[in-house]
Amino acid sequence: MSVHDSDVLAHARTYQYEEEAEIDARTHAYTSFKFPLRDLDGSVYGTCAVSMDLTELRDAQREAHALRQHIWHADRVTRTGQISASLAHELNQPLAAILSNAQAGLRFLARNEADISEVREILSDIVRDNRRASTVIASLRALVTRQETERVELDIAQTVHELIALVRSELAERHIQLSTVLEPNCTARGDKSQIQQVMLNLVMNAIDAMADQPEANKHLTVSSKRTEEGSILVSVRDNGCGVAKENLPRMFDSFWTTKQHGMGIGLLVCRSIVESHQGAIWIEPNAQTGVTAYFTLPHGGPAQPTTETAH
Repeated sequence: MSVHDSDVLAHARTYQYEEEAEIDARTHAYTSFKFPLRDLDGSVYGTCAVSMDLTELRDAQREAHALRQHIWHADRVTRTGQISASLAHELNQPLAAILSNAQAGLRFLARNEADISEVREILSDIVRDNRRASTVIASLRALVTRQETERVELDIAQTVHELIALVRSELAERHIQLSTVLEPNCTARGDKSQIQQVMLNLVMNAIDAMADQPEANKHLTVSSKRTEEGSILVSVRDNGCGVAKENLPRMFDSFWTTKQHGMGIGLLVCRSIVESHQGAIWIEPNAQTGVTAYFTLPHGGPAQPTTETAH
């Protein structure tokens, strides 16, 4: 008699269990409903069970999960590959500053009477630029890693700022003005690299959509706030070419794209990631030009007054 049978007998009630059994040298997973058997007088004399073999279902779920991870990783690498030149430029700036400051420091030290305060200032600049370069490298590494990371409490504003560090040079090169409207202390539980992958997809889509706009009209706004329902709402707004109303329902279809060289999986990956975080994602046309992409995540902290920043 199993421990589960003993529970049914001891409490005279029905239980549901997940169990495993070795059959033909293979471990099978079952979900079992075990209930008591009663005599005519109502006394319990035994147990009975109805079981369903979940082995093939579990195997299929594991395979589907592995496939999603491969697709998510491929999409991340594709996106970061598109901005590799900008990342190189973003890193070259602090590295060049570090070299220049180090050379200046050596010249000061070569003097007979070095100014300690100036040397201290130079060393502080080197530390600052080193941290800037490290932040960019760490953000890129987290974004392209294939390993599934733990779901943790995320500060959405910080997550957005780290993503912006990866695309800042791309925005500058394409003469796009960026504004952020981010609610402080706005947190959600999630996989940081996956959430940043969603943001990267939406931001790069917005950048591409504004390619043919005059420089003065290229505006991108990334916002986050807490909704009345208690979730986090993140939005990416552009004033690009927009999407035909009849095409909006197809935006998240597999292999459907309006881009000449698009793969048609970016938004599909975004939806898969967001829904795996118990959120929702959609796109709406703006009143004038362009579109706004929205996605929600479950919230995890109190709301605070919104701060607005222009870049």
